[in-house]
Amino acid sequence: LWVSECRNLSETKFLLAQHGGGYGLCKYYATLDFELKSSDRYISWGWRSEKKVVRGSPQNRTFRINVKPNAQGKILSYLMALPRYSYWMYGSPVSALFQDYIDQQAEFIQSLDPEIAQLLLLKPSPTDYGWDVEKQIAAKTGFQFPVCSGNHKKLLSKSRLFIGTYNATTFLETFHINFPTILFWNPNYWELNEEAKPYFEERERVGIFHSTPMSAAKFLNQNLGDIADWWQNSEVQNVKNEFCMEYLHKSANVTKDYVRILRDELSAL
Repeated sequence: LWVSECRNLSETKFLLAQHGGGYGLCKYYATLDFELKSSDRYISWGWRSEKKVVRGSPQNRTFRINVKPNAQGKILSYLMALPRYSYWMYGSPVSALFQDYIDQQAEFIQSLDPEIAQLLLLKPSPTDYGWDVEKQIAAKTGFQFPVCSGNHKKLLSKSRLFIGTYNATTFLETFHINFPTILFWNPNYWELNEEAKPYFEERERVGIFHSTPMSAAKFLNQNLGDIADWWQNSEVQNVKNEFCMEYLHKSANVTKDYVRILRDELSAL
């Protein structure tokens, strides 16, 4: 209401900025639709879908951490949980469809060679919403969840590979710092917009993205011993970098970028 009043009473411009993953990638994203319609200018992390969108950079501190993969380290993955009933509309499993996400995590563990499964460092979501994700996976697979404490940087420093299992901020962070990453999720639930699809098709071609847990597990079983060489392969790096150029603009000075954008808007008043 205060913003609306300011815009009605004076020449006030309303700027919003991207504040998480999924933006510019999801086929449906109700909050983004609202933010684009209500703002005069929208600052994205790289993508530009319409004239009012300008290219900024991720502001989160986790995008600017300095951490290298541990060649003998773990395989880190963050699990997620969603409310049991729809709370906003975006490209993700809704309500009971989330059970498929849990089942896929179990299928992934069961498809791994036992010595590789022992390297998994799975961190459950701090909010479970009554799904009992950890208990369900343990019951289906016998997997014993290790103690997984520490911040994002500390956990990455213990790991050789990050596995993203949902379309959100975490894999964008590991891409941004060039940390070895593979992704797997059901594309029928985590629906992408038409602009993003070619980037994921390319990532699937080089082994970064997998549409089934069995494909991701097979890739790890065959490549974990040489995962650093695979990640640094020029073809894999080119595919990752092309995605980052479109969705994760890297800036030498994020603060200066935002100051410039604000000054441009003020000069146009």
